[in-house]
Amino acid sequence: MKYANMHIVFIGIFCMLKLNIGIFVYKELKTEISNEF
Repeated sequence: MKYANMHIVFIGIFCMLKLNIGIFVYKELKTEISNEF
């Protein structure tokens, strides 16, 4: 059971990191586009 809980925590952290990276990339692209126009 302990291993399963660690697995859930790992997936949660991975999803959070993926979301943060996605938001960061989106903001960077947004500033690049607004600078061009």
